[in-house]
Amino acid sequence: MRGRLLRWYPRQWRRRHGEILVSTLLDVAHEENRAATSRAETRDAAVHGTAARLDRRFVALSAFSAAALSVVAGVLATMSSAPGILGLLPSTVTPPLASWSLVAVL
Repeated sequence: MRGRLLRWYPRQWRRRHGEILVSTLLDVAHEENRAATSRAETRDAAVHGTAARLDRRFVALSAFSAAALSVVAGVLATMSSAPGILGLLPSTVTPPLASWSLVAVL
């Protein structure tokens, strides 16, 4: 259990908080007469561990990529001969990148 759950977290977070997380999950499982974590606990660890990996580099890269793709989308929109799929690509990729950078900042 320990190795699988903690792999979601960055190494520094695992060093600081790994033992506490594992012991808490084991205590809860013991209280509920289970041998391992529940699916919900595993899913929560995956989501929280992934969120713990969102650092400043990720935010900066996502924000820069979203801004660059917005410019590309604007340029392609003004061109009358912009290819179909190429014109749609920036406008479909930019919103998720901007959302990810906003969530990471928050």
